[in-house]
Amino acid sequence: MDYSLCYKGFPNMVEGYSDANWITDNETVKSTSGYIFLLGGAAILWGSKKQTIISRSSMESKLIALDITCTEAEWIKSLLMDMPLEKKPLPALSIYYYCKAIIDLVNQSHTNRKMNTTYM
Repeated sequence: MDYSLCYKGFPNMVEGYSDANWITDNETVKSTSGYIFLLGGAAILWGSKKQTIISRSSMESKLIALDITCTEAEWIKSLLMDMPLEKKPLPALSIYYYCKAIIDLVNQSHTNRKMNTTYM
């Protein structure tokens, strides 16, 4: 018999969520980044930690968190490519973000010419 874990009702895609809070600790004056990734509706990777640099604004803090999340997304993509899955190539990995200032900054063509994605 072959037993496996099946998630029904969710798309077979990886979804990531990212956020940060700006300077909650007055002693270290550093922000905290957080992220979570879901596959088929189930959490497969998550993390939260202090940022290594001091950000000057909440927007910069959130941009640093998004960068950390994108680095983790690349790791997940590489891991899933090495695993024997039914479908390849894998569907696009989505990262959801809600900070309008970051979305506008990322979507500016003169800021980042290589990026051709849409963030929500």
